[in-house]
Amino acid sequence: MLPVSRANLIYYRDDGALPSVEEEMALMQRVGCDAMLTKESGEQGGFETKVTAAQRLGIKVFVIEAPRLPDTWITVTGRHGLRS
Repeated sequence: MLPVSRANLIYYRDDGALPSVEEEMALMQRVGCDAMLTKESGEQGGFETKVTAAQRLGIKVFVIEAPRLPDTWITVTGRHGLRS
């Protein structure tokens, strides 16, 4: 495995908020994307924002689909989700 230089790391926002479509577009333009590989991360991962930004710029999008969970599984979210 090749080491990754700190100079090649790109951080999102310091406040932890997800970037806007415009911020995603600016990043894609800055790094010179012609394609994007992303996982189907849902709203928390900013999936729609990333895809929208790429589409507006004419960038090809390749998506790794999230596996479908069995119907017997229960999804829990939020601060107290595991209590239910």
